[in-house]
Amino acid sequence: MLILAVIGFGVSIGFVGWYLMERKAENEAMEHLREEVISTPTPSPDITAPEADDFEEPEFTGERDGEAAAVPEGVVDSASHTVDFDTLSGINSELYAWIYVPDTNIDYPVAQHMDPNDQKYYLNVDFYGGGRYAGCIFSELGAAKDFSDPMTVLYGHNMLDGSMFGNLHLFADPDFFDAHPYFMVYTKERILVYHIFAGYHYDNRHLMDSFNFRDPAVFGQYLADIRTLHTPVKNIREEAYPTAEDKVLTLSTCISNQREKRMLLAARLAFSCDAGDMEAAEEFIMTLLP
Repeated sequence: MLILAVIGFGVSIGFVGWYLMERKAENEAMEHLREEVISTPTPSPDITAPEADDFEEPEFTGERDGEAAAVPEGVVDSASHTVDFDTLSGINSELYAWIYVPDTNIDYPVAQHMDPNDQKYYLNVDFYGGGRYAGCIFSELGAAKDFSDPMTVLYGHNMLDGSMFGNLHLFADPDFFDAHPYFMVYTKERILVYHIFAGYHYDNRHLMDSFNFRDPAVFGQYLADIRTLHTPVKNIREEAYPTAEDKVLTLSTCISNQREKRMLLAARLAFSCDAGDMEAAEEFIMTLLP
């Protein structure tokens, strides 16, 4: 019996060894086949993403350290500040608008991710689609890309170097707020000029989930409540203040060391024109300047 057991054990070991050798040979053959039939796409030589940051999630402080992605030359005309949306969509088809806030670093494309199950995508992905801690300015899925909703919210990180939406905090200063009454949004079809009516600290609730802005009564009450907020930062421009019939764009970012708070900059759509009529937009802007 002992001899038979030893023989059986030896046969088992031999079978296992043979099986492992066969699997290794199969894997090597499959890998060779993959190399032959699968080609690795190469990036366009004209538009390439900068090297992504190798980041790890730090303890949350309300601000982020990192580098925003650089926009390639040829997307924005430096003289007229017009945007080449054909080039922009060639970089990333989810880029649909551009936001520009004068005298700040805010001069970026705007994205909207199409996956309903991953609406935090652009928190850590730049507009090239690569991993980068600064992320991208974005709206959530469902927001009208022509900015025709009663309320639209754009999100961006509070970066330590002032990039992305870090410079929204400049509007906490009353003097800066008073001297900068507008910002602009560009789409492929339109130029939109927004008259800033409020810069303020708010809690971290999700605005679009918390309020039905399509209900004029709800929207009107929200606007009225901004005036009566008890917060250390609240700047109001009465001549720009909207009603529930207006279109409002709110820019949102975090506040350093205040996880439960947000810095919001809210503006009323005051003027729009065809994308090619920058002269008309500039003429209107002159009426807003102090």
